[in-house]
Amino acid sequence: SCIKRDACLVFLAMSLYILIFSHYTILKHYTFCSYAWDLGIFTQALYSTIYHGKLFYYTVENYVNPSNNFFAIHFSPILFILIPFYALYPKPETLLVLQTTILAAGAIPLYLISREILKNRISIVPPLIYLLYPALHGGNWFDFHPQAFIPLLVFSLFYFYLKKHFAYFFVSLFLTLSVGEYAPLAVLALALNIAL
Repeated sequence: SCIKRDACLVFLAMSLYILIFSHYTILKHYTFCSYAWDLGIFTQALYSTIYHGKLFYYTVENYVNPSNNFFAIHFSPILFILIPFYALYPKPETLLVLQTTILAAGAIPLYLISREILKNRISIVPPLIYLLYPALHGGNWFDFHPQAFIPLLVFSLFYFYLKKHFAYFFVSLFLTLSVGEYAPLAVLALALNIAL
């Protein structure tokens, strides 16, 4: 059917995105073009949490953060979700692949939104444009950031709102707000969009 074929195309595009950007961001790291801000910070913070019992401890900014706790600078509880994945392979490459995968996953709720609103063949276009969007590539290219969760979670919020699945909506809302202190701005933008 058309829907199955479109879903397969979206998953194929996501897979290509993940393979290409995982390869090139890891290659960038291997050529010494990654930074202490922010890949080094998150690598050390996750490693110290898992192996040293120091919750999100890092030392890159101890001159402005004497506690050396990441939450003293940014409140991002969404990082707890990454701990089991990072524990499997505690290397910077894990964070680069996770970020790429999370960004690519934003195409799934976007496709579902498109299918819900457009109800035709063109519903495959928005997720493909999203995966080809240069600003997405730029964010993916610059080390690791928890903001990578924003597209996936905000698109999910909107999809669950459209479908009136309010239990999932509130889970997505909670997760979105746990990305960081700047996440409420994304939620506010979505709320204004819905209101207007």
